[in-house]
Amino acid sequence: MNYGHDIEGELGNLEREIERDEELAQACPPRWLALQLLERAPEAALLVSAATPARPSPPRSRPASTSWNPTWAPTAPPWWPSGATASTTGWWAR
Repeated sequence: MNYGHDIEGELGNLEREIERDEELAQACPPRWLALQLLERAPEAALLVSAATPARPSPPRSRPASTSWNPTWAPTAPPWWPSGATASTTGWWAR
């Protein structure tokens, strides 16, 4: 069955990715799985997640060090007057 140029293109891309994983390609027909993934079928997502090894967690966006690092220091909120600090504003400064 032909689903049209756009969908067939995406099916082809998905099929190639599925075929790269031999275990997944042997578990079910790559075209069927590609169609199921495009339809967002829960059983297809389960098949892929079961066949895909867990990825390592992404790198931290902040340095692991807990020491003071001025490049990561929070800035004053935009509504604070220019040059104001926590010690010069707020109810405690009155």
